[in-house]
Amino acid sequence: MKHCIETKRLLLRPLLAQDQQDIVALVDDFEVSKWLTVVPFPYTDDDAGEFLNIVQAGYEFAITMNGKVLGVISITDSGQLGYWLGQSYWGQGIMSEAAFALCHAHFASPKARPLLSGYFVENDKSASILRRLGFSNLGTPELTHCCARGQDVPLQQLGLTPEQWHFIHGLSLVGDKVTIVPVKPRHAADLFDIFRHKSVSENMASFDHPLEMRAIRDRIDNACWKGGGNGWFHIQNSQGQGIGAIGFHTVGDGVADIGYALHPDHQGNGYMSDAVGVFCNFLFERYGFNEIIAEHFQDNPASGRVMIKNGFEKYAESEGQSKARLEPARVNLYRLRNPN
Repeated sequence: MKHCIETKRLLLRPLLAQDQQDIVALVDDFEVSKWLTVVPFPYTDDDAGEFLNIVQAGYEFAITMNGKVLGVISITDSGQLGYWLGQSYWGQGIMSEAAFALCHAHFASPKARPLLSGYFVENDKSASILRRLGFSNLGTPELTHCCARGQDVPLQQLGLTPEQWHFIHGLSLVGDKVTIVPVKPRHAADLFDIFRHKSVSENMASFDHPLEMRAIRDRIDNACWKGGGNGWFHIQNSQGQGIGAIGFHTVGDGVADIGYALHPDHQGNGYMSDAVGVFCNFLFERYGFNEIIAEHFQDNPASGRVMIKNGFEKYAESEGQSKARLEPARVNLYRLRNPN
């Protein structure tokens, strides 16, 4: 993660040797160091030099504003989030802004590991920052040594999983033509307008025709993605208009099944080909599936063309059911193997 991260007010950049004097000036303050575990007080040039030598190959960032160092924040390679801010910069939302930006960058990777952090129980400001990020308690506070105080102090450990992060802060998959986000109750009207069309519902397994809004709301409640092995997603065009839906569930060890639908007014523009490609890449990268399977009714060849454009191969034919059809109908079965 050795790169710079920009926010509205801040630049998070890797620490440099020339930051030594700024670090000493900021952290050689008992009101700062008393909330940290391994930082001594008083804090000397030697302490700062040793710290910078250790972190040169690490994941620590200087929190800067207009070129001025305000504090330090890090996510170590073991997934530990830590931070401190000079006392004169407290109460301005700076650490919340920096912590959100760094966590956002961390969880942008589909392979992101859970994060750990902690705060001394009297440190309400740090507790508030971590709660807003989505961290949850791991057990009860435990006595932990504070170097600056020279004594053991109760420390609350917390954890934040990728699933918690994306559930709280949202996930956005961006393609050339579409953006895909997890469905929310606010998408109900868009989704109803898509699946109320018989030409759409008859190519899906589980929607009646005529369709009731209650069925859409129930599906949103039951299939809202929380980071686990299934979920329903909303497809938007570049104008932010809801035009389709795509979803998946895990059907076996290393195998996911996907399904998708597009509003009739937006068919033939390449939206679904883009969406399926982006979505499958996400599933492979995040979950490491060995293959993704899908199917379409044979009287819906456009769906098959979407799969073929994205590298799916037909491997069988079968009978399929749809609640909007009176009788079973023939389907083609496809699969896409993980390219890695």
